[in-house]
Amino acid sequence: MPPRHRMSEGYLKDRATNIVVLAEQIGFRALLVKHAVEPVTGRDDLELLKALIQSCEDVSSAGGAPVILAPLGPKGSAVFSYHWGWGGRPNLPEDIKLAAKVHEEGSLGMHEVNGYPVLQIQTPDAEFFVIHGAWIGSLVFEGDEVTGVFTPEVLPGAPQELHLKLSWRAEFQESPAPRLP
Repeated sequence: MPPRHRMSEGYLKDRATNIVVLAEQIGFRALLVKHAVEPVTGRDDLELLKALIQSCEDVSSAGGAPVILAPLGPKGSAVFSYHWGWGGRPNLPEDIKLAAKVHEEGSLGMHEVNGYPVLQIQTPDAEFFVIHGAWIGSLVFEGDEVTGVFTPEVLPGAPQELHLKLSWRAEFQESPAPRLP
C-alpha cells in the first residue's frame, strides 16, 4: 500500500467539486432516461429557441415548472443574448426575451428564456432538454457503506502513483414543489 500523504484543502475541494459535477451529469442522464425526455431541436438557433419556449409552455400548462437544460459549449450559447444580432445572426424577435439574473440562494440557473430558468450543464450528446423543475429537488449520493457517500479503496501502484477506487451512486429526488425563485 502506498504511503499516505496529506493533501491540501484546496486540492480536496477541487476534487470534491469535480465529483459533484460528474454526479450531476450522471444524475441528469438517469433523469432523462427515467422520464423518457426527448431533446428539443430546431433547424437553426431561432427555431430552437421557439421550440424551447413551446416545450416550456407545454410543461407549464400541465402544471409543472419548466427548466431548460442547455449544453455547455458553443451550441448552448443560443440561450444567451450575446449570441444574437451579430456575425450574420438575426436579432431576436420582440416576443423572445433572454436575460441574465443575479444568482440567488435556492434559485435555478443564472439565465432565463422568456422567464424560464436555464441550467447550462454537460447534456447527453450536447442537446437541449426541457424538464420539470420538481424532478431535480435534490441530488442524492449513495455509497456502499453506511459511514459515507463515497467508499474509497486504495489500490497498490508504482512508487510514484496512487490509485483510488471510489464506489458511489447519484440520482435526483423529486421535490414536492419546484425550486424556483
